[in-house]
Amino acid sequence: IELNSAGYYKLDWKYDPQDYEPYNTLKWTSSNPEVATVNDEGYVRPGEGVNSGETTITLECDYVKSEITLKFFEVN
Repeated sequence: IELNSAGYYKLDWKYDPQDYEPYNTLKWTSSNPEVATVNDEGYVRPGEGVNSGETTITLECDYVKSEITLKFFEVN
């Protein structure tokens, strides 16, 4: 992924089936917040002072869990 000029990336998701009504709210987490954080809306930002590293972003809702591993590199 490539970060936009504001320094973040929005992870997209959708329910399958699309008419699914969740019982709980979405929960986003980062396995390594020093490398990157994720907020409640799925916006990923690199950690402060960290130029590279790896983290797994997890999205959980009800009985479903989805993960994506992100690798950050400094680009000169």
